[in-house]
Amino acid sequence: MVPSLHCIRICNNTIIIWKLYYISTLVSELSSTNTYIKSNESVPNILSKHNSEISSFNIPISKLDLPTIYCIPKLHKSPYKFRYIANSSNCSTTSLSRHLTSALTAVKEHVAKYCETVLNRNDVNLFWSIKNSGDVIEKIKSRNFQANTIASYDFSNMYTTLPHDKINDQLFKLIKWCYNREGKTYICTSESKGFFSATEYKSYKSWTCSDVCSALSFLLDNIYVRFGEDLYKQVVGIPMVFFRVSA
Repeated sequence: MVPSLHCIRICNNTIIIWKLYYISTLVSELSSTNTYIKSNESVPNILSKHNSEISSFNIPISKLDLPTIYCIPKLHKSPYKFRYIANSSNCSTTSLSRHLTSALTAVKEHVAKYCETVLNRNDVNLFWSIKNSGDVIEKIKSRNFQANTIASYDFSNMYTTLPHDKINDQLFKLIKWCYNREGKTYICTSESKGFFSATEYKSYKSWTCSDVCSALSFLLDNIYVRFGEDLYKQVVGIPMVFFRVSA
């Protein structure tokens, strides 16, 4: 009997995995770590709460559904490892997540400008956030660093080990600090753009500092994934691409 196979396409690569192994890998991730707990709440009840809470932020919901979880192999690892992803591109929290990402991007840009001023005045670099490897190359070129060797290191599970209370606490402080320094009441957002503003704009969602913190807390407390007929809640860390702001 030929075992059932699961095919995954990544860029120009096609990966064929024994389906039983693929399923057992997901089961292990969901049950053998402290990242997820099995939820006894019903899906309709959770979606009803999502609808009520997200509507209070005046954010539309394109699809009232919960994300599924899947995994893709990391082909650059030897032996291969898996990256676990919550398929949240079209679920009840998608639009709110995108707006919050725009707001946090505005916060990040403020921090970057502040750190650039500190660097220019005191030659002290306080900003270590990058988007990709291209940023690293540009930073090395701009600072004219001299080095015999360059090495790179990877956090294998950083996103899935951050405690929610610490995420809330540290981001709340940073968000409030940025609002105070800007001296403006709102961050105005669309799903693709965010900026600080003293006034509201009709074509944008306007967030006070309290609004941003409330939305962040709500999203962190409502990370659910479906796996078959079971429902799991992520209680430690955040899924990849939950917020699209670079680390």
